[in-house]
Amino acid sequence: MLNIRLIKQTAIIIGAIALCTVGYFTAQHFLQKPEVIKSTENTNASDTKTPTQSATSKQELAATAVATASPPTETPYAATNKSEEKPSMEQKNNEDVDKSASVSDNQQKDSNALKELLNGTCYNSNDFMFEQLVVVDTYGNNAQVSFYQKDSDGSWKEGLPIAYGYIGRNGVTSNKYEGDGCTPLGLYTVGEGFFIDNSPPTKLDLFKITQNTYWVDDPSSIYYNQRVEATDTKQWDSAEHMIDYYSNYKYGFVINYNTSTIIAGDGSAIFFHCGTTPTAGCVSLPESDVLQFLSALDKNKNPHILII
Repeated sequence: MLNIRLIKQTAIIIGAIALCTVGYFTAQHFLQKPEVIKSTENTNASDTKTPTQSATSKQELAATAVATASPPTETPYAATNKSEEKPSMEQKNNEDVDKSASVSDNQQKDSNALKELLNGTCYNSNDFMFEQLVVVDTYGNNAQVSFYQKDSDGSWKEGLPIAYGYIGRNGVTSNKYEGDGCTPLGLYTVGEGFFIDNSPPTKLDLFKITQNTYWVDDPSSIYYNQRVEATDTKQWDSAEHMIDYYSNYKYGFVINYNTSTIIAGDGSAIFFHCGTTPTAGCVSLPESDVLQFLSALDKNKNPHILII
C-alpha cells in the first residue's frame, strides 16, 4: 500500500515538472517572436532589419513604446516637399543675407554693364571722378542711351531705363567740323538745361529760350559756338534762332563740346534735345525720355556725357 502511494506522488511530481517545462518554452517562444518581425515601412532589401539588427534591450523597447503612444494634441507643421518646410530663424536670416547679396549682385551687374559698354574704348569707369554719366552708344545714326550714377561705395548703378534715339545723320566722328552732319565722339561735361515754355524738373542750371535767344554757328564770329541774347546788333552771319526749332528745343541740355577752348570751325551747337529723327550733330530722344534724363541730372554730381 505504501509503494502505490509513493508511485502516485512520483508521477504527480514528474507531471508537474513536465508542465513547467512546456510552459517555459512556450513563453520563450512568444517572447522571442518580435525579434524576427521585419519592417514594412521600407521595402528596400538594404533597409530591412535582420534579427541581429532589431531592438532587444528594455531601453529600446521603451523608446518604441513612446514612439507609438497617442499623438500630441498640437499638430506639427506638415510639409509635402522641402520648399514648403516651415522656415527657421536661421533660414530667415539666410534669406535676408540672400536679399542683400542680390542687391549687391545687381549693383555688380550694373557696373559690369557699364564696363561692357566701355570695352574697346580708351575709357575706364574706375578713372571717372564724377558721379553721373550719360552714355550714348551709337550705331549708324541711331543711339542707345543709358544713365549711370555712382554709389557711395564707388560702384556705378544704372539709374534710368535705356532710351533709344538718334545722333547726327552722318553718324559719329572724332574729327568734327562745322556742317559735317556728324556727332562728336568723346567725353564731355553736361552744360545748362533749357526749355521754351515750362521749366522742367531738374537739378541743372536752366535758361529759357526766348525770341532773342541765338546760338552762333558762324566760325568767323567772336561769338562762335556761344549762346547770345540779342536784341539789336548781331555780330555774326549765321546763327540758330533757337525758338524756331520749337519741337526740338522744347527741352534739352547743352553738351559742352568745343566750349571751354573754342576752336573756330570745329563744330557748334551740340545739344541733347527732343526729336525722333537723325540730327545735324546733336543727340535726340523722344520728349518723355529727355524729361527723364533732365529729372535725374544734378549739377552737384558733375554730370558727364560719353558718346561712343
